[in-house]
Amino acid sequence: MWEAGEFANSAAEILEDLEYSFALELYKHNIKLWEKLIDNFIIQAKLHEIAEIYLKIADIYDEKLQDDKSKKENLLKSIRYLNEENKLLSDFNDKSNSWYL
Repeated sequence: MWEAGEFANSAAEILEDLEYSFALELYKHNIKLWEKLIDNFIIQAKLHEIAEIYLKIADIYDEKLQDDKSKKENLLKSIRYLNEENKLLSDFNDKSNSWYL
């Protein structure tokens, strides 16, 4: 599904010159596709990948849809998942180091 999102984004960029309104609809559809992928990644606890997708969505809102509020919301979600990943990795590292003591 990751590849489908990348493909849809590339297709929308190509369509911008031909039919801008159709490209905008494709960007909106791509956001929905990315959100479905996020749902799958949440189940798999792929925190870093989720954060990356939220950044991709934020870029679409910023560059293509000019929606600053949605851009900010998605950036904050990305930061939240990166912080969670960092916390889990730190906790894991602390626990793994305690085995050697």
